[in-house]
Parts: sequence; C-alpha cells; structure tokens
Amino acid sequence: MAKKKDTKVVSKELTVEIAPIRDETPLFGGILQNPDKVLQSRGGTLALDTYEDLESDAHVRTVISKRKRAVTSREWVVNEADDTAAAKAAAELIRRHMDKLDIDKATTGFLDAIMKGYSVGEVMWVQEDNEIRPAEIRFRRPQRFVFVDEGDGVEMRLLTLGNTYKGEPLPDRKLIKFTFDPRYENPHGFALGNSLFWPVFFKRKGIT
Repeated sequence: MAKKKDTKVVSKELTVEIAPIRDETPLFGGILQNPDKVLQSRGGTLALDTYEDLESDAHVRTVISKRKRAVTSREWVVNEADDTAAAKAAAELIRRHMDKLDIDKATTGFLDAIMKGYSVGEVMWVQEDNEIRPAEIRFRRPQRFVFVDEGDGVEMRLLTLGNTYKGEPLPDRKLIKFTFDPRYENPHGFALGNSLFWPVFFKRKGIT
C-alpha cells in the first residue's frame, strides 16, 4: 500500500504559486512588456495613440459609439447584501453617492479600454458633512502606467517626472483600472485595436 502523503505538506504545495508570470513573460527591470505585436513594432504601450487614431475611421467610430451607448443605456441598481439594517443602510448610502456621480460619463470613460486594452480612472473624493464620497472620475492616459512584478505579484504604477521607468506606487482607493478581455498573464488586456489596425490600414491605403 502506498504511503499516505503528509496533508500539511500537500496543503503547502497547493498554496504556493509555481508558474508565476515573471517566469514566462519577458521582464525588463521587473516591468511587464505589453505583448501586443502591433504596439511592439511602434514603441510598446507608449504607442497606444495608434489605436486611438483608429476611431477617426467613420465605421469604427460608429460601431464603438453604438456599443458604448448600448452599455450606458442599461439601468443600474444597488442591491442589499442581506436583510439586515446595516446592509440596507449601506446600500442606501451607495445609491445616494452614485446619484451624485455621472455614471454614464464614467462608464463611457472605462469603455475606452475596448480599443486600448485597459483604461484608468482617478477617483476624486470629496467630504460632505460626515461622509466621504466620489465626486468625479477623471480618466488618465493608460500610457502613463506600467505593470511591475518584483516578486510579490503584478502591481500597476504611475510614471512621473521623477520616476519615468518603474513609476510610483499607487495609493489605495484612488485609481480604478478596467481591463478589456482580461487575462491573468497580461494585465494590459487584449485591445480590439490590435484586430482592427491592419484592416483600417489597408482601407486607408485603398487596398481591398
């Protein structure tokens, strides 16, 4: 009869990551490079304006705008987590705060991730009486952020004038990142612009 394996050892083995991203994805100084081949040929993530330019094509812009409107036209609701008084009070607080926030504008901003792979919004908080609520979400160019893995998992950082390589750590509850077609091994997302680039390029050149 086979010897029974120590369950404590098995448990430890199962909880340790043995195939982290940094062992597969090319890292340069701990920075994860965007695997998008089109962007790589044009300078990497800094070339995301390439995909933004695709929306100057009338057909692309019409379809993307239609998709965004289809999302923002949907009704949003806030449901209580349970029937307790605390849960009902929390839900009411969130409803009140969201009513003061331009949800459609925020949603449209996050949906820019469709073309670029990901979008980043900075939450501007305001204090009113004894409450702190989000007053506005201001969207930042995704090129201003990098993804770093120094052994503790992937972390998004902000490139600044004082740190143009690895960027600065981000404070909690300050930025929201939305990823289109998210994949664990690629925090940059899969930009639809990648699929549209060559068809639009050939169209502009008159090649059919």
